[in-house]
Amino acid sequence: MTAQHHLTRDGVIATITIDNPTKRNALPVHVRAAMCEDLSKLMIDKTCRAIILTGAGGHFCAGGDVSSFRDNIPDRELLALQHLFREEPRIIRLVSEGAKPVIACVEGVAAGMGMSLALCSDYVVAARTARFTPAFARVGLLADLGLMWSLSNRVGPARAKHIISLSPTINGEEAARMGIADEVAHDAMAAAIAVARRYAEMPPLATAMTKLAFARGISTLESAIASEVELQPHLSRSQDHLQAVAAFVEKRKPVYEGR
Repeated sequence: MTAQHHLTRDGVIATITIDNPTKRNALPVHVRAAMCEDLSKLMIDKTCRAIILTGAGGHFCAGGDVSSFRDNIPDRELLALQHLFREEPRIIRLVSEGAKPVIACVEGVAAGMGMSLALCSDYVVAARTARFTPAFARVGLLADLGLMWSLSNRVGPARAKHIISLSPTINGEEAARMGIADEVAHDAMAAAIAVARRYAEMPPLATAMTKLAFARGISTLESAIASEVELQPHLSRSQDHLQAVAAFVEKRKPVYEGR
């Protein structure tokens, strides 16, 4: 628990809520670090099957705290800044590569870092009030926290370059049409919970390894086959796979334990 985010549980579903509504849930460094600790623990928690990321007060996340940039960045040495930017992506790696499925529930603003955080999730539910904007170019920066990768995966490299360079504001319905969001919903949280429950019913090991394969990249046939050759033998010997086969033969619902 920190002053600007909190973690709640509803059975197998965990919800991490960014809670800094006076700044539309802008994320300072210490909150990102605390969220990383929660995510790290959830990724190895056998009682957790899915994670929802959301924001309090009608917004997802307005990105980093721009007001702190002037004081914290220009006076730092180049090597110190390179170290900082190597450390920054930890939260994105946890969301995109971590074992548990992550569903972003986006209401209101998802700007800059907020858009990066949403799009590296496994599933994005957007409210009709959602407003996605890269924002980085507007403050003279390169899109970071994996946005060039995650946005390209969703809309293609050419369109991603235009969106990042021109930094338009994209509403929830348009985001769903473009593939930035996976669905648009009147009640985004209810929709996110429904998706989380569907993920929670799937075999945990297969979900984890599918996430890993996509995060590593499957842009070519050979890279896809390489992931299959490495990961499929583990899954073929798993208790989850044997349980699925037995349940099919016995015409019953499988019970997965992530083993």
